[in-house]
Amino acid sequence: LRARKLRDAQTQARVEAVSHNMTGRLLQSRGKLKLAYAQFQQAVEIDPQAVEIYRDLVPLAFQLEETENAIKYATRAVELDPLNPIYHFHRVGVLSRLRRYDESERAALRAALVHAGVLGLELLGSYRVRVAGTDAPAGQRASAGQALARASDAVLEAFDNLGRGRLFVG
Repeated sequence: LRARKLRDAQTQARVEAVSHNMTGRLLQSRGKLKLAYAQFQQAVEIDPQAVEIYRDLVPLAFQLEETENAIKYATRAVELDPLNPIYHFHRVGVLSRLRRYDESERAALRAALVHAGVLGLELLGSYRVRVAGTDAPAGQRASAGQALARASDAVLEAFDNLGRGRLFVG
């Protein structure tokens, strides 16, 4: 008999995290949201570098009104994979739904700059739609609209600078 090669600790952690993530997806599909949320949380505790788990975790955290955790997880996902637009979209969405417009504006602008071009403008458009659709008082909506205009102007200026080779985004 040959001895089987054991997994290293990092590989074992990844396997366990994926197992919890898959269990969470199954529970979520059966409507057991709190149990699913617990599985997703265990997955990122075991392997905090497993960025793909955050795709399921962030929207569920917000749905369960775990808003601070939703922001924390969305921010972590952007840190781990800054070029993936879905994580920026989640973060902008959570912040704008919480009426944290200044943070949402900065997140939308960062996303637009990272994803220069159509995708960046779509992220800004999503930010605009989320703010416009809130039940915030008119003054807050106007302030959010002004923030969007500033962000849009900054993105257009960045695109212009990028075209002239004066700005490097990464």
